[in-house]
Amino acid sequence: MNTVNRGWLKKQVAAGKMQARCDFDFDDIYGNQADMIWKPARLSPDREWEEYEDSNGLTRHRLVNGNDLYKLGCISFESWDFATKSGWAHRNTDNTIQLVVHSNLSYMLRETKEIT
Repeated sequence: MNTVNRGWLKKQVAAGKMQARCDFDFDDIYGNQADMIWKPARLSPDREWEEYEDSNGLTRHRLVNGNDLYKLGCISFESWDFATKSGWAHRNTDNTIQLVVHSNLSYMLRETKEIT
C-alpha cells in the first residue's frame, strides 16, 4: 500500500483522467448506493455565493452556481474532498486508489487511458 498525494489526485480528477465509484457512504443506510459503478470523476467548480437583502432588510447569502456542482452520470468531487484533515489516499495492489474523505465517506478511483 503506497500513499498517494491528494493534491496530485485532485489534478488528475480535474484533468478528466480518473474514474470513481463510492466505496463507503455512511448516509447510505439502505445499501442502495447508486454510485457503486465506475463513472467519470470530475472536479466541481468552487461554490460561488452572493449577498442579497431579504424582505426584512436582513443580509442573506445564496448559492449562484448550484446547477454546476453536480453532473448526471459522473462522480462530482469538490476541492475540499482532497484536503480534509482526517482524509488520506493510498494505491492498492490492483492499482486502484482509495480516497478517504473522512471516516464516513470514501471512494475508489482508477486512472483512465483517455480523457473523458
